[in-house]
This record gives sequence, structure tokens and C-alpha cells, in this order.
Amino acid sequence: MKKKAYRAVEVKKINIEQLVSSHGQERVVFGIDVAKTDFYSSVMDESRKILTTIKWKNPVQTEEFVAVVEKFPKAEVALEPSGTYGDPLRCLLEKSKIPVYRVSPKRSHDAAEVYDGVPSLHDAKSAAIISKLHLDGASEKWELKTDHERDLVAVLTSLDILKQQFIQNTNRLEALMAKH
Repeated sequence: MKKKAYRAVEVKKINIEQLVSSHGQERVVFGIDVAKTDFYSSVMDESRKILTTIKWKNPVQTEEFVAVVEKFPKAEVALEPSGTYGDPLRCLLEKSKIPVYRVSPKRSHDAAEVYDGVPSLHDAKSAAIISKLHLDGASEKWELKTDHERDLVAVLTSLDILKQQFIQNTNRLEALMAKH
């Protein structure tokens, strides 16, 4: 694969009219490498050709990126479930009725060398691998949790924090009581 395939264009500088005119009615996949601030998306058509790679700063330019995705009526977005950095993006995409899919980080890591013969990963390559894995059917629909499910997770997380504090304080008390 040529180095040129991984060159990324800033979301503000992307020629969206040209991209939409040539691929607007096709199914395109936006494979996204999620990070703390520097997001990359590889836009790939069904023939596995990278149309462009987009980069943007999260959260400052995330709405601009979603506006680009909205221009494609058959757009699909695939990303890795890496922490909570991608949650605001996912929420914006869900509000825009754009289907969001999850790709296992293990699969994308394992596919690195198979993809272009080089075992190393970088942001733009990861985004391309995520797009390809989604097109190969190695992803699943990523549904948002219901309010009830989010509430349960919050309660369980709180209980876990309190349990840890209880164990620490029990151990401290034991140590103090041991000298008597």
C-alpha cells in the first residue's frame, strides 16, 4: 500500500462537494480511530478503496465531522469501543440517524499486518482497518444503552467504589486493633 493512502486531510479543508458528487449515492463507511483529541476517519467505498482520510480535533471539530457524514445518505460509521472518548461522537451520530457499528480492538490489532504487510499501527491506518473490517462483516450494530441500563451501571460503579473504601478502612482498623 502506498504512503499516500494514509495522508489525512483536516475536516475544514476537505472538498466535500467533490466527494459527494463522485460517491454520494454509494454506501460509504467512515472507519474512525478514536483517541483523546486527535480523531481520524478513513472513508472507504464497497470496493475497499480509501476515498479520503479525515482528521479532526475532538470535541472542537466533532460537529463539523458529523456534518460531513450527514452528506452521504448511505453512510455507515464503524469505531472501536475505546473508553469513553468516542461517546459524544456516537451520540451525535445517533441523533443524526447514522448507523453506528462496533469493531473489536483485538480484530483491528490482529489485522494490522494482514492489511498492508506491516505489523505497526498508526491512527490513519487503524481507521482504514476499521473500515475494511466493517465492510468484511466483522462488526456489530452498536446500540445506545437505555436510561435504565445506564442507571444500573452508575449504581454498580458507585457500589464498587464504596466496597473498595470499605475494604481499605477494614484493613486499617484491623492493623490498629492488632496492637491491642
